[in-house]
Amino acid sequence: ERDVGIVIGLVEAVLAAMPTVSLRTVYQALHELEAMDEIRLVQVGNGPLRVDTRPERHSHLRCTKCGRLHDVDVDLNGLVLPVEQRRGFAVEAAEVIFSGRCPMCAGDPQGQ
Repeated sequence: ERDVGIVIGLVEAVLAAMPTVSLRTVYQALHELEAMDEIRLVQVGNGPLRVDTRPERHSHLRCTKCGRLHDVDVDLNGLVLPVEQRRGFAVEAAEVIFSGRCPMCAGDPQGQ
């Protein structure tokens, strides 16, 4: 199971390996990778910016206690925002985030 990585952790790892690289260079590289559809930069609510190495559309499970974010596949084909609620937006996509406690935070390390 894959946890979506936090950008600041990646930045710290790059700077530890290559201390002369600028912070701007690291963020610029991340944005270029996103533009090439190699990664997605994801921010859930007020949480940290994360690097998702699975660029195709998918949903997430977010632990409300530890903040872990996991990928889940959900069929969103039936999800429709009524025209009268779009407020003039040209809707391009929908993202779904399921929130709750992960097995470790819920006290069930086996995930039962």
